Amino acid sequence: MPTRRAAERFQYDEKVSAVLLATHVSSKRMLPQLLTLQPKGQTAIEQAPVGTDRWVFGLKGTVDIAVGDQRYTLPAGQSLYFKADQPHRFRNMTRSVAKCLSVTTPVVL
Repeated sequence: MPTRRAAERFQYDEKVSAVLLATHVSSKRMLPQLLTLQPKGQTAIEQAPVGTDRWVFGLKGTVDIAVGDQRYTLPAGQSLYFKADQPHRFRNMTRSVAKCLSVTTPVVL
């Protein structure tokens, strides 16, 4: 039977954090996480190894996502799927907190 433990939190900086929604992620096939972006918060540009996919679902507020040369606006209730081996970044350009669920496969830390 799986055990529940306190979620692991990763702080990108003072305006962006991620909570890992699974334990022992290095032995899993996907990495589910809850991203929280404070107003004007943004992640660094990320680029995963070739063959990595990422799915994002907006939970609260609006997140702007840059994937390669494309720009997407992700409001609550909408999702985006992309190849994570392209350079990508998440931004919250609003004055309210934004949250999204992100699942990356395979696991990339």
